[in-house]
Amino acid sequence: MHLNLLDSEKFLINLVLQRTEPLGILNCKYATSKWRKDGDLSEIKKLIKNKSFLKNYLSLLLGNLEKEINELEKFCFGETINSLVSIGPGNGLLELLFIKKYIIKKILLVDIESSETHDYGFRENSSGYALLDETKKFFINNHINEKSIFLCNPKLKKIPNFSFDTLISTYSMGFHYPCNSYFEFIINNSNKGSIIILDIKRGVSDK
Repeated sequence: MHLNLLDSEKFLINLVLQRTEPLGILNCKYATSKWRKDGDLSEIKKLIKNKSFLKNYLSLLLGNLEKEINELEKFCFGETINSLVSIGPGNGLLELLFIKKYIIKKILLVDIESSETHDYGFRENSSGYALLDETKKFFINNHINEKSIFLCNPKLKKIPNFSFDTLISTYSMGFHYPCNSYFEFIINNSNKGSIIILDIKRGVSDK
């Protein structure tokens, strides 16, 4: 499995903020502590300049992504997927692998991109650390047709109508904030037989 990452500081910073699980194995969890406290990215910037760290981080992350793709497949039942919505995709690594596997023709990526909070817990309003334009560039760099990619930041505009076969939201809706945030969009745009795959955090109340 190989991905052409963007050679962009912002892209790599957001990637580390989105996918922190390899940091513990690499004894680098300290890098996010300053960021959580006051938004200080200095330690993360040091890490992403370290080629050895990046190589090990990406190796661990790709291993995790492969497991996640295998889990997603269990819920797709061998169905053909023509249109995909991802809520909270961040840099979209998981989505890219999923798109390539199922040769998906239309993709809508929905992300708030940025927020004043730096929170990995569950709250009414989500935290964001992504740049959808960079995610789109990342997809194009990995041979996804530009015309098949649609973007929406719901803080800036209403999510467009987008009939979908499959919707995924990993480490996002239901995990960090309530599912009711996108209830109307899901009800209005799902097809008969649409597949909806969410991470639901145990022990939290939802609406």
